[in-house]
Amino acid sequence: MGRIKALDELTISKIAAGEVVERPVAVVKELVENALDAGATEIVVDIEDGGRKLIRVSDNGTGMSREDAEICLKSHSTSKLGSIDDLERVHTLGFRGEALHSIGSVSTLTVTTSDNENGEGWRVRMEGGAEKPLEAAARPRGTTIEVENLFYNVPARRKFIKSARSEIQAVNSMMSKMIVAYPGVAFTQTHNGSPVFKAAGAADMKERIRYIFGKDIADKVERSDGEMAGMRIEAWFTMPDLAFPNRRYQMFVVNGRVVNDKHLAAAVQVACRGLVPSGRHCMAILFLDAPASDIDPNVHPTKSEVRFLSPHDVHSLVYRTIRGRFTEPGIIEPKEILNPIKERNEPAAAGRTSSQHELNIQVPEKPERSAATESSEVHAHPFDEEAAPRPHTQSVPENRSSIRKTTAENEYREPSRIAGHDFKVLGQFFKTYILIDLDGYPMFIDQHVASERIIYNELRRKTKNSAEQLQLISEPVETPRDVYEILSRNLERAREAGLTIEPFGERAFIIRAVAHSAGPFDPVELLAAIADEIRSAPDKAPENLLTGRLLTVAACRMAVKAGQTLTHAEMDALVERYLKEEFNRTCPHGRPITHKLTREALDVWFKR
Repeated sequence: MGRIKALDELTISKIAAGEVVERPVAVVKELVENALDAGATEIVVDIEDGGRKLIRVSDNGTGMSREDAEICLKSHSTSKLGSIDDLERVHTLGFRGEALHSIGSVSTLTVTTSDNENGEGWRVRMEGGAEKPLEAAARPRGTTIEVENLFYNVPARRKFIKSARSEIQAVNSMMSKMIVAYPGVAFTQTHNGSPVFKAAGAADMKERIRYIFGKDIADKVERSDGEMAGMRIEAWFTMPDLAFPNRRYQMFVVNGRVVNDKHLAAAVQVACRGLVPSGRHCMAILFLDAPASDIDPNVHPTKSEVRFLSPHDVHSLVYRTIRGRFTEPGIIEPKEILNPIKERNEPAAAGRTSSQHELNIQVPEKPERSAATESSEVHAHPFDEEAAPRPHTQSVPENRSSIRKTTAENEYREPSRIAGHDFKVLGQFFKTYILIDLDGYPMFIDQHVASERIIYNELRRKTKNSAEQLQLISEPVETPRDVYEILSRNLERAREAGLTIEPFGERAFIIRAVAHSAGPFDPVELLAAIADEIRSAPDKAPENLLTGRLLTVAACRMAVKAGQTLTHAEMDALVERYLKEEFNRTCPHGRPITHKLTREALDVWFKR
């Protein structure tokens, strides 16, 4: 007897279902997308036990006729494709005709639908892959789909479903994206009878952003539109002074489909390069409309990825749209190739050669020092916003040691000696890198990364030695919904970590106290960072939540920014403080701080 045999239809259906239905969130996504394809303006999602027990999606869409209801549960039955040619110009979210049949193969599935206003409808059921006879049912126009006991007949798959908490978090995250992607649709969601979302249809995109991300983010969101090669984009994003430690606040909608796309993510990252510290990300929501023939949505079983015919054009469009807004007059100055030590508005130094002028390099001459020059020197911290206002800077704690700052910014300077090393600042490149002469060798220092390391070390020392325990914040802090959900369930854990908070209203907290080790945090980011830590490291000791990653985030926020113009005195002070830190090689995130140029490396570069 041969070893190869044909599988029966039921087994085939169960195997195929595993490709489409991975977990409860996949079921919710498929059903919500079906409702959107049906033109629904109101969608209600009810979940029980994280989706294990029940998933119910109701809509007010077009509904189905009796003929459509009779075949809607059969494999590869869809109204979205008529031929293979239609696959090259898909305009709908669903198109394969697999979802309902696959879901019905691993659950008890009930579809109640009507395509008329007189309440005449139909009900069809499927249990473990077996269809039941069609029945008459009363229902207004629209469709309700109920999925009960998911994976009850596939024990191997059911045992891999995560806890109800984890599964509902995944559903909530997906629904948040749908709410933002479709502002004109009203969404309601419950879990075990308790409300999760109740978002009315809103024509104003900012209102949807406020509903999901909170008022603080919505107030700082900008819009920019672009068009290129038959594509149009609507981009909503925060300016570089508001950035986040991960990409959780980024989402991409391509022809109405929420997707994960590396080209779009890379384009956003490149557009923000040099304006946002490394390891930080702007909030960004992109709506991209492109000819259907230029996009292939049939890439992944979950339809969460797309393939672009011209990814380079997509990248360019996103970059131009976002970067163009960043560099508008009055927003952020575009970066120069080489930033001189002298302020740009000051006259050029005498004796500058034409080549020096073309490169925009300041070569200071050695002036005669006078008593007036000596008396004009003042003591001020170079990062003090009042003493030396700079755009997009964060002030550091007042107890930092003061640095001597001279008004003669362009005076000749002899090499300084710090920690056994001779150094002299030569200039600033790209408003990001400081070039110094260190012991006779040229070295580049990343100003943001160096500043971050300095501040982090000081915060660590302060945490170990400080007798202060609490900082008080009395104002209510509104948070994104996912942050509120996590923290509201982990109030005691947050308190053990040094954060005492009380829920206030729908999704806000009152911060009663926070351990001093947290540093000078923005309250919204403090709460988001704690939530991220609890989410990503549920078993981490509470006392490490604030003293580990949060100090890193605090140092990043307080540090000198990439793209920030520094005076010579500020560069001197930064380099001096860095050299006193015993040459820490990396920032707390692990990025290198310096790059030393050697004669050997240059000889290799120039092929000597």
